[in-house]
Amino acid sequence: FCVTVAMWWNAGPHLRRNILIESGRHATRQRTPNTFFQAHSDVDEFRAILISKFGSITRAWRNGLDADNNGYLDFVEFARVARMLGCSGHLRTLWYNLDVDDSGSITLNELDAPAAAALEKFRVRSTSKYGSIEALWLKLLDQDGSKTVSFAEFAANVGELGYTNNEEIWDLFNMLLVRPGGTYLVLEDLLFLQQWEDAKRKKMFRKRVNNRWINRDPNIRGEVRVPGSICDTASEDCTNLVGIDIEQMKEDFKIHLIERFGSLPRAFDAMDTNANGSLSLNEFQTCVATVLQYCRFKEAARLFVAFNGNLDSALTWIQLGITPQEWIGHQLDKETDSIRRRQLEIRSVKTSPTALVNTPRRCVALTKHKERLRQAMPKTGMAFSATMPPGWGEPPHF
Repeated sequence: FCVTVAMWWNAGPHLRRNILIESGRHATRQRTPNTFFQAHSDVDEFRAILISKFGSITRAWRNGLDADNNGYLDFVEFARVARMLGCSGHLRTLWYNLDVDDSGSITLNELDAPAAAALEKFRVRSTSKYGSIEALWLKLLDQDGSKTVSFAEFAANVGELGYTNNEEIWDLFNMLLVRPGGTYLVLEDLLFLQQWEDAKRKKMFRKRVNNRWINRDPNIRGEVRVPGSICDTASEDCTNLVGIDIEQMKEDFKIHLIERFGSLPRAFDAMDTNANGSLSLNEFQTCVATVLQYCRFKEAARLFVAFNGNLDSALTWIQLGITPQEWIGHQLDKETDSIRRRQLEIRSVKTSPTALVNTPRRCVALTKHKERLRQAMPKTGMAFSATMPPGWGEPPHF
């Protein structure tokens, strides 16, 4: 007899058929709307629900969908929020129609691409120039210290970030303004962009090896695409960009090492405590975070990845930016300094009047010699400076 085992991919054909129907792309079957919006696809219907309840998709994302403000929405969050909003129908099918890149999460870009692009552009420009959203607020937007920013104040100051189009500035202001009926911005309206920045930086420095098994139907959209990392070819938009200059971060650290030790080879030797010619992650973190007190352990790990590119391998002096000529010259200088120190030690021993007297070995030898002199006994039975065997007499005298 034959036993059919239900495997995880058996639901693939049914899900694939539902995806085609709900997206309006099925050849023979038409989609049945679940709401009075009568949209062509489930995605358009979901967008219409969000706009009717929140006024805009951006406001729905910030106030209803992305509760933790990390910029990503997994399926558990999505299902919970969709049920709270009163969405009925195939939530799993809606999820797959929204997650078009099969990344396992939904972003604002998949719901409202123009709004996501505008917010990402503002995030990258702000954090690149001022380091953080809070610094942007204090140094640029809220210069009068009133803790509120109107549109006139926002439009007058945001030009420092390269915004010149009044329509673009107005749209950006309304995207940041999520409180219904509000006419001014507060710092809390912008802090979600800092959480986006932190999440993207964490993803950027995450381990770059995709070693996860993807529990998905391999035929749902063709070949399964493993979620890519930040090291892939970057797109032209600002979605995968962070407001941090990796090369500038590396240069700042190397400048700090040169100011502290005089040169990069000397700094590498000081950090290489076991003198094996390479630095492990633990060795690098301990030195940078505790000895040098340059940054915290987490930032030290990110700095290690910036130089090395992999947390599992060791950091060499070449990856730190030391040329072979500099390293060879440093090794020759070390050998020369060692010879010079040895010569100085020998010269100091020769010139010191009490150097020979005060050595421990000479003091012990003198003590034993004095003890032998005090206990000296006349020796008998000696012949030719040697002890004669028992019973032997003195040699004859001729």
